[in-house]
Amino acid sequence: MLKVHGVMQLQGHSTWSHRVMVQPYDLLLLITAGKLVYQCNDDIYPLEKGQIVYIPKGTSRIGIHNGMAHEKWVLRFICQGVEDELSMLAGQETIVLRTGRYYEMEQLFSKLNRYWNEKDPCFETLCQAIAVEMLALANREIIFEGRSAEAGKWGYLQQTFHYIKENYRSSLSIEELAEQVKKNKSYLITAYKKKYGYTPLEHMHKIRISKGEELLQNSTLTVEAIAARLGYCDASYFYRKFKKETGLSPSAYRMQV
Repeated sequence: MLKVHGVMQLQGHSTWSHRVMVQPYDLLLLITAGKLVYQCNDDIYPLEKGQIVYIPKGTSRIGIHNGMAHEKWVLRFICQGVEDELSMLAGQETIVLRTGRYYEMEQLFSKLNRYWNEKDPCFETLCQAIAVEMLALANREIIFEGRSAEAGKWGYLQQTFHYIKENYRSSLSIEELAEQVKKNKSYLITAYKKKYGYTPLEHMHKIRISKGEELLQNSTLTVEAIAARLGYCDASYFYRKFKKETGLSPSAYRMQV
């Protein structure tokens, strides 16, 4: 069941911003002009005309000043029991979609706003029907175009994964990795481990040890030289990490192969 709690057309001037807000209802936004920036929980979302935004209830939301004006439609609603049909509502993640049905969605918002403000007989039923149609259209775009909430959720993790893969020999820190994807450090660590089974820095060490195995097998470099090539300033630390990962010391591993 879906219940509409309000619809409004809002304008934000170039000085627009707002402090932390945590709403007791879900939000569906259609950006109709300009640009704005929201922080939803720990994530930053630059938004512009043509985008639809779903923000689930309980989300901590901050309007960040960007010096630009904007306009948007906002639907407030509470929804229960339709998550199986509208999968975008099933998670607790903010979803941003560049809609291919912009003008249709704008007309639906306008019609919904008219019914809501006129308060004629059966207006609540009409508003509910229009809101469901809007959500269904957005949900269908997400499914058809492959922009599921899951894909959006993990995009920054894939970026981190590839960054580590390309820079594993550098002295990477969690601060650097978090800055690359504009995430909170603890949030990045937790999400990365949930997806890949280890933290970002554990991943870095796994790549280093794997490359170390190759060098031990295929080169005559000393263990100290291999450690330095992999980014370990302290060879004894490389010994400890290598043995922890493989069960053998570097020298024993080389003799075995």
